[in-house]
Amino acid sequence: MALLEQFDYKRAVETFREALTSNPSMRLARINLPIALFYAGMNAEAAEQARAASRVYADAPQPLFILGLAARVDNRTDEAADAFRRVLRLDPDDAGAKVNLALIAMQERQNADAVELSRSALAIEPYNATAAYNLSLALTRTGNTAEGTRAMQRFEEIRAAGAAVTYSQTYLEQGRYAEALASTGAEAELVNQAPSGSRFIDAAAFDSSRRPGSTTPSDVAEPLAGGVTLVDLDQDGDLDIIATGPFGVRCLRNDQGRFVDATATLGEASIVEPATGAVAGDFNNDGRPDLLVLTMSGPRLFMQVEGGAFKNVALKSAGGSAPRVARSAAFVDVDHDGDLDILIGGLADPPPSASAPAGWGFVGTGRPTASRLFRNNGNGTFTDITEAAGLSSVSSVVAVAPTDFDNRRDVDLVMVPYGSRPRLFKNLRTGAFEDVAAAVGLPDRGPYTSVAMGDVNKDGFMDLFFGQETGSGVWAFSDGRGRFRLEAAPATSTGTTSAQILDYDNDGLLDLLIATREGPHLYRNIGRGWREETSTAFSADTQGAVRAGGGIVAMTAGDVDLDGKTDVVVLLRSGEVRVWRNEGGTGNHSLRVRLSGRVS
Repeated sequence: MALLEQFDYKRAVETFREALTSNPSMRLARINLPIALFYAGMNAEAAEQARAASRVYADAPQPLFILGLAARVDNRTDEAADAFRRVLRLDPDDAGAKVNLALIAMQERQNADAVELSRSALAIEPYNATAAYNLSLALTRTGNTAEGTRAMQRFEEIRAAGAAVTYSQTYLEQGRYAEALASTGAEAELVNQAPSGSRFIDAAAFDSSRRPGSTTPSDVAEPLAGGVTLVDLDQDGDLDIIATGPFGVRCLRNDQGRFVDATATLGEASIVEPATGAVAGDFNNDGRPDLLVLTMSGPRLFMQVEGGAFKNVALKSAGGSAPRVARSAAFVDVDHDGDLDILIGGLADPPPSASAPAGWGFVGTGRPTASRLFRNNGNGTFTDITEAAGLSSVSSVVAVAPTDFDNRRDVDLVMVPYGSRPRLFKNLRTGAFEDVAAAVGLPDRGPYTSVAMGDVNKDGFMDLFFGQETGSGVWAFSDGRGRFRLEAAPATSTGTTSAQILDYDNDGLLDLLIATREGPHLYRNIGRGWREETSTAFSADTQGAVRAGGGIVAMTAGDVDLDGKTDVVVLLRSGEVRVWRNEGGTGNHSLRVRLSGRVS
């Protein structure tokens, strides 16, 4: 795959052939060989190998797609059309096959069919410039000049937006089924079924409940009890802790694995006003992480200045106002312009302190607070684009999560309301989003408290876990084609309040860590199922400390001691922050990667 992405097609052919010589039944090599042959210009052999692969792996659309491309190049239109139709029988929503069929239809002067196929492709990928151009051309050829002109205008808009999909003869630009497949690591022969032996050690604790001027933790309803965030604030290469809660904001600086209270260094961000959460991101592109803190009186934006302190900057917006009460937010570049926008999930007006023990119930019964999406103007100001984006109806939100659920290379948004169906907003690349949650199979309404994401089944698409206040959690596993299959999580996941998807044993498969009122539960991914390893991962003392602290309010995961293993930081109801160091046990290694942005 790396050779293909480096456009070294002939070496890729040689490598796949060597793999098949070593193991003739290797599925990936058998499917990928015709792809490499096609891009190496060896059409006849590509078609031959594609036919062979399709006979063996009838469920794989890739060989059929390559067969269609190779036939088109050789002007065998009937064979090409048949191959692309067979792709659509396997995946009715593949835009690439429909675009190619539209091109063949126009070649055969079947322009009405080309119009239908192009419209269908655009419905699947509204930003597909090739489909938009084909639609304009086909409409004009059918005599519908006015509509053809409008379609051409739409094509120009898509192309000018800078996020268009345009097909060409280059690898990675002819449709997803013309791309090679990679090993997932979840194949049965690769998964070690033995217990991992990994465990977490309760290594440090910090009490925030007695911070001068702060609120008593027990006076705050559970959904508003705070959060914990890991971010390298001082840019020294290790992760620091930002904790929020009734005590306000607290910073624990990571000093080579030892945490030191550095709250006083935060400057104006060192607030004692009750805070429900915080997210970090560089909104002004100066290379320093900034903070968005969610407080009981609204969000507050803090810009990190030279020297490491933070300055409060107004969340200025041309129209609209931020929700007063929220527990979830994200810095996310929704318009792909290179700077971070702000998404805030509106919750509900909080109850009086006397009703705090009612827990999550107030979210569904209190007056809802609307969510907001603010576009970064690049000059320190923001514009409220909630209405234009189609997000104005979302409230009672307990969690937000940016993702790319359909692998279309744009940012989609998951927003999880308490008591309603999770919302999945597909990015239309027009500045607007469309809620497709029901269409793609996300679960129905429920008392949701949390969401976690990761490619659990290793199909290259994101899977989702939804925690619920009552009842077990719900898995939404991707089918690899932008839809989801639902599955109930184990009964011990009942009452989940927080969830993280992480690879705790460094075996390449993502595991699930949840917090319930009874304590943490850890489920190890063993490829085709789960094994609970809570009793070995957490000692009785660790579990006891959680119960003594009133349970886990929030948690996050990251390698805080730079030993290559994922650690966990939790915030307890009492206001305590505890650090659980991962002591490993598998002997598996990890690789540390430093990302560097580039102009493209």
